[in-house]
Amino acid sequence: KPDMQKIYERCDFGPGASLGVHGMATHRAAKLESERWTVTPTALPFAMSAMGGEPLIWELLQQRSIFSMDWSLFKDLFHKKTEMVSANKIIMVPKTATVHRTIAIEPLLNGLVQKGVDVYLRGRLRRFGLDLEDQLSNSELARLGSLGGFNPFSTIDLSSASDSLSIGVVKDLLPPDWFSLLNNLRSPAYESKWGHGRYNKFVSMGDGFCFPLETLIFASIAYAVGEVTGDTEFRVYGDDIIVHQRAALLVIEVLNYLGFRTNLDKTFIFGPFRESCGADFYEGVPVRPYNLDFL
Repeated sequence: KPDMQKIYERCDFGPGASLGVHGMATHRAAKLESERWTVTPTALPFAMSAMGGEPLIWELLQQRSIFSMDWSLFKDLFHKKTEMVSANKIIMVPKTATVHRTIAIEPLLNGLVQKGVDVYLRGRLRRFGLDLEDQLSNSELARLGSLGGFNPFSTIDLSSASDSLSIGVVKDLLPPDWFSLLNNLRSPAYESKWGHGRYNKFVSMGDGFCFPLETLIFASIAYAVGEVTGDTEFRVYGDDIIVHQRAALLVIEVLNYLGFRTNLDKTFIFGPFRESCGADFYEGVPVRPYNLDFL
């Protein structure tokens, strides 16, 4: 079950924009001092509990250095400071020279608690050898896979992975307490200049816990397939999946069953080339070209 105390201890603001806080000044002070703190109704109790454990927030809300620790006063001031919203905001950002991707700007306090879940999940995944702060192990397995041999490693990449993660899949795969928590913290709907509506996907790019949740689900699939094929060594980093060649086609089949599409341009099961986490190898030799991604 979710350890809420540990999650609250890890809550923090990310560096990017939030609903009500945008432009160049998106640092923590700007977010705390914003006129209103945006939050969805279902995330409000979690945000209040997280911020209620920080004395500086009590001081900020009461606007005085000697402040009361009366919880009813805190709740009253907290409600006055918050602004209820029902959706996040979708914008477009460049993915390549010809393609844009959608990204969501989350309500301020949703993002705060989502960050706590993100850090907590990363710590749990690290206990099972999935360190989301380290891409080198993915690169090394990609290099080994490019050397060939019997049952080498294959690299699998997905198209629009977070956009394909449906609510039903998350509900089926996660324990009920975890699904309830994440479902309450996510934004259930979106607004944009192109229209508005409710999400059928569970999280959008920009949700604080999107990346470790993706990693957890894809790692679970790789592990389950490995139990069938006997290939228990794998590595997952977001939607970058590395499994043994013997398990790769079954992994792709299970992913397809759950609604995920394999990116054929970046998936390499056979041959001497492998790619993962921005590292390219041909017969063990790094062949990644220099990318000029700035002007």
